[in-house]
Amino acid sequence: MAANLSAFPMRADRPKLGARIVAEESGMAGLKDKRGFIDKDRLDLSERQAVEYWMKRWGVTRDQLTAAHRKAGRIIKDIAAELGVKRR
Repeated sequence: MAANLSAFPMRADRPKLGARIVAEESGMAGLKDKRGFIDKDRLDLSERQAVEYWMKRWGVTRDQLTAAHRKAGRIIKDIAAELGVKRR
């Protein structure tokens, strides 16, 4: 017998699955995935907030950051080494 799902309305206070939530507790700009995980060791150039954070923190331009990312890969410490800055 099929259950009547209309008897269980969606709760308005719950975020929908897959919703992207800004990480407030983290000092680094980043987004949580649906499991609440933030990858602090890798840089995704498609994440505007993360790119702006590292540009400001290291004092580099978007072009410099992009070039270092392409040469060194996605790992933050490798990008920092390529730019000649400390990760801090």
